[in-house]
Amino acid sequence: MIKKYILTTLLFGVCIIATSQIMLPAYQGVFNTKTLSTVEASNGLNFDGVNDRVISTNDVKFQISVGTIEGWIKTGNAGSNYRGAFGKTFAYFLFLYNNELIIYDWGALVNRSTGITLNDNTWHHIAMSFNSGVTNGTLIYIDGVLKSTTTMTIKSQEHPFTIGSSVDPYVQFYNGSIDDVRVWNVIRTQTEILDNMNAELLGSETGLVAYYPLNQGIAAGDNTAIATVTNKSANALNGTLTNFTKTGETSNFVSGKVPSSLIDDGLILSLDANNINSYSGSGSTWNDVSGNNRNGTLLAGVTYTNESEIKYFNFSSSYVAINLPKNPSMTYFVWAKSSNASCTSPYMVLFSTGTVTAPADPQLFFRACYHCWNTQDANGNNFLISPGVVANYSAHSTNWHSYAVVNDAVTNTAKLYYDGIFVGAAVYKNSKIANFNIGNSVNLNAPWQGGIANVRAYNKALTDSEIMNLYISTKGVFGF
Repeated sequence: MIKKYILTTLLFGVCIIATSQIMLPAYQGVFNTKTLSTVEASNGLNFDGVNDRVISTNDVKFQISVGTIEGWIKTGNAGSNYRGAFGKTFAYFLFLYNNELIIYDWGALVNRSTGITLNDNTWHHIAMSFNSGVTNGTLIYIDGVLKSTTTMTIKSQEHPFTIGSSVDPYVQFYNGSIDDVRVWNVIRTQTEILDNMNAELLGSETGLVAYYPLNQGIAAGDNTAIATVTNKSANALNGTLTNFTKTGETSNFVSGKVPSSLIDDGLILSLDANNINSYSGSGSTWNDVSGNNRNGTLLAGVTYTNESEIKYFNFSSSYVAINLPKNPSMTYFVWAKSSNASCTSPYMVLFSTGTVTAPADPQLFFRACYHCWNTQDANGNNFLISPGVVANYSAHSTNWHSYAVVNDAVTNTAKLYYDGIFVGAAVYKNSKIANFNIGNSVNLNAPWQGGIANVRAYNKALTDSEIMNLYISTKGVFGF
């Protein structure tokens, strides 16, 4: 094989590529691919105010004296007297009392009211952070705005966590819809509440005890086969649907408030080091949680690291191998950070496709403090995306960043994104079905130096807005 070295100068920088490492057969032809232009709201759950409720457990993880509960509610009239939104009876709970948002202080046996009614048939985000028994240690928020600073003392932890009512014999059934209920064992700040209340969580965020997105079923459809609501956190704390009819527009899953930013349409691979279902902390398999069972094999000494509550795999001379079939159009999304701040490594490949004997598809790699996406046109000519220098788009900053590549066979373009922002494009006409290596090149001679925590792949070309939504919905784990 004749080695060719091509020096390519682009608007924002220079990448030098040894094309003997990147052997690309060209794809020719036109393909159609389904693309979502916007992210739509997911489902919520409607309660009839008569006997509907969700009952979870009284697991020790719910038995907290410091924490935060939050969620979305929508009602035209929740009902008279006390109506329970969600919480633990005798411990921490958000109620509507004659449609006015309150909490109940079981220690003093009094209402702690915001003085604000929420029966305007509009979605409102309600939240309470609490430190039991501490004077002015409880804060109540509406739509991210602090409405009350008060004191609340927990009486007991004997009852389960419920949504839509308190427990027998008090019941207090809520009439209206609820979406995206979250329980934390930490006090969430006002900024944290505001920044995350409109986006679906990953479920692996630090301090998250339980998370009920309530996105199951078909809005106003026949959902009679669904018996539980899924807790999306790593804890096994699902809730039981009790007395719901699960058909029609009431007492059923309905249109909700929070968009599902974690796009599932076209998802063929999802590896998440911060999800206990993806990696338990031991073993040589990184489990695919997309439902496609494309598990990754941890090879050549990949090490598992827990650093400041961020879990990831550390790479130096190692990689993860996956058998990942691909469509002509593909999207790759990765969270990674580099440990090579001095830019001394000639090449660091974040991911690549192909084998030594089968020419590879494009690979995302880094060279001399630039990050570049290599591709080829129909004639095998190399095109590079080189969007910036270390000051703007560094792979060597030692901070966590998201990188996304969209290969669109319809427009014959390859696009590169950095922290959700589009930064460059090149020609793309390649559809080679081959292996997928995370953390190294095709020839296994350009290992990534640093951490990789999250990898997602789609068999479609995601839009600019979808890439940004993925970034927004996943960045919280990495301290943004």
